[in-house]
Amino acid sequence: MKKSLMALAVMGAFAGTAMAANVTVYGVIDTGLQYQHVDTDGVANESTFEMSSGVMSGSRVGLKGSEDLGNGLTVGFVLENGFSSDDGKMGQGDRLFGREAQVNLSGSFGTIAMGRMGNLVSGNGTFGLAGGLSPFGTTWGEYAATPNNVMTTFDRYDNMVTYKSPTFSGFTAYAQYSFGTDNNNDFDGTEGKSSVDRYAAIGATYINGPLSLVAIVDQTNYSEKRWSADASVDTNTDVDDAISFTLGGSYDFGVTKLYASGQYFKDAMVDSVDRISSSMFDLEEDGSLFQMKGFGLTLGADVPLAGGTFKVGTAYMDGTIETVNKWNMSDTLIGEVDLTRWNTTVGYNYPFSKRTSVYGVASYSHNNVDVQSLDIDSNVIEAAVGLVHKF
Repeated sequence: MKKSLMALAVMGAFAGTAMAANVTVYGVIDTGLQYQHVDTDGVANESTFEMSSGVMSGSRVGLKGSEDLGNGLTVGFVLENGFSSDDGKMGQGDRLFGREAQVNLSGSFGTIAMGRMGNLVSGNGTFGLAGGLSPFGTTWGEYAATPNNVMTTFDRYDNMVTYKSPTFSGFTAYAQYSFGTDNNNDFDGTEGKSSVDRYAAIGATYINGPLSLVAIVDQTNYSEKRWSADASVDTNTDVDDAISFTLGGSYDFGVTKLYASGQYFKDAMVDSVDRISSSMFDLEEDGSLFQMKGFGLTLGADVPLAGGTFKVGTAYMDGTIETVNKWNMSDTLIGEVDLTRWNTTVGYNYPFSKRTSVYGVASYSHNNVDVQSLDIDSNVIEAAVGLVHKF
C-alpha cells in the first residue's frame, strides 16, 4: 500500500512539473501489411509480402512544450523520435531525435527555430510545407503518387535556422539556412564552410478559406570536395549547386478537395530527387554523383466517402542526367540519360475515432531509363493495409 502511494506521489510530481512547463507527450504508431511486385527489364521479377511501419504516417514519439517569458515572448521546443513499429528500431540514421530536434523563440516578429528539422520543400515536422500539396502528403507507401517521388529536396537537415513570419492577410513568409545538412555524412568537413553541403530556402503560403497555396525556392550548395565509398580517396571535384522552384496548393469544394503541384529542378543529385532511381537502377554507387535537371508534377483529390476519405492521385517526372562526377573517371557523361516516372495511387482512410483509423492503398509506378541504345523499364505494383493510432 505504501509503495502504491509513493508511486502515485512520484507520478503526480512529474505530471505537475510537465503541466507547469506546458510539456506534451505525443506519438503515432502505424503498422500494416505491405505487398510489392517489381518487374525490371533484364532482372528477375521480385515479390515481397511483409509487415511494415509508417506506410500512411511515420511512427514516432515526441515531446513538445513552451514557456511564456512575458513581454509577448514564448520559448518552445520539439524533440521527435522516429522508429519502426514492426521491430522497434530507431529511424533517421539511428538518431535519438531524428525527425526533429529544435528550440524556438516566438513573438510579434514571428518565430525563429534552430536545430534539426524538415526543410520547406518537405512534409516533415513543424516547417515542412509540401505535405499539403497532395492527398497522400509525402507518405502512403514507397511508390505513391506524392511530390517527394517526382521532385527534389524532400528531407530533414541538421544545423538549420528557420524563420517564420507573422501572418498578414493570409500570407506567411518563411526562410531557412543549414550550416551543414548532415552530420552523419561520409566525408569530412567544417560546419558553415564550403567543405560541407549547405542549404537555403525561401517560401510563402497563402490561405484564404478553401484555397491554400505554397511557393518555395531552394538551393543546395554542395561540398567542394566529394568522397568516394573509400573515404581516403579525395575526388577533388567541383559540383554544381542545385536549385528548385516549387508551386502548388489545394482548393476544397466541399464535395471534393483538389490538389496540384509542380517543380522545376536543376543540378539535383539523383538520390535527392528520390530514392527510387538510385536504388532501382544503381545510379548512385562507388562515389558517383549523378546530377540532373527536369520537372515533376502531381494532381490528386480527396473525396468524402462512407464516413471516410477516398484518395486518388497521379504524379509524373521527366529528368535528364547532365553530369556524372566520379573519383575514378572523367567528369563528362558519355551519352544523355533520360529518366521518366509515372505513379498512380488510390487509397482510403476510415477513422474509428479521432485517434484511430484504418487505411488501404494501392499504387502503380512505371519507371524508365533511356541512355544511348539502352532502354530499361521497371514497373512496380504496391498495396498495403494498416492501422494507425495517435496518442
